[in-house]
Amino acid sequence: AGTAVTAAVQIAQALEAEGDTAGIYAWADFADGTRRAVYASELNVQESSASLDLSSPTSGAPWVITVASGAVGTCGDLVTVNWQACSTPVASDHAYVNVDLPGASGLVVTADESKVTSPSDPASQDPVSVKTQVSFATRVIFENGASQTLTGDSRVEVTVLNLDCATLVTGDADTVRVKSSVNRETCTEVQVLVSVASFGVETTVSVPIVYLASLEVLVSPFPSFTGSTSMVV
Repeated sequence: AGTAVTAAVQIAQALEAEGDTAGIYAWADFADGTRRAVYASELNVQESSASLDLSSPTSGAPWVITVASGAVGTCGDLVTVNWQACSTPVASDHAYVNVDLPGASGLVVTADESKVTSPSDPASQDPVSVKTQVSFATRVIFENGASQTLTGDSRVEVTVLNLDCATLVTGDADTVRVKSSVNRETCTEVQVLVSVASFGVETTVSVPIVYLASLEVLVSPFPSFTGSTSMVV
């Protein structure tokens, strides 16, 4: 009784990207100079920034903060930790957190098809089977050299630049399909602008549109015989 107690809390990791996590650890310093770790189950933790998500401890693990999707750079005493013993407050402290997010320097967009065609063109049919739609995978590059995949992320906006030739697939914001009725002379490629406004980056991508020009059918004798391979009808 009467023993003075102070609490110290520490964030153990650097936070430099969305999804980065940090464990929260606390120690109790006593007036007699001794120190002991405080179990996560004895702590009540709160975060004060929308850039952080907080997860309660499980199976002996610490409390964890995670850099939230759409986070912005911030720093300060963003975590408050209260130590409770038998539901009675004992001590509290704040943890300094530095969410140091680098700026975006570029955008890499990859198409899953090297070419596409119109659904009305014979090239879309067997045995040629050229695809009539193309999906785009998006990756943002940061100034520190790190990258983050944003495929399927609602922050990615795909805009078709030649709407007379192609359109976005309903319900799939990353996929574009060629229209059935197109002008072969002017519709030579799918052109899209991919942008991520929250990171301030954008880039344009194009995928060739091809059409069936001719079909050559060769017939060889069957069953084969000596010299038959040189006989083509």
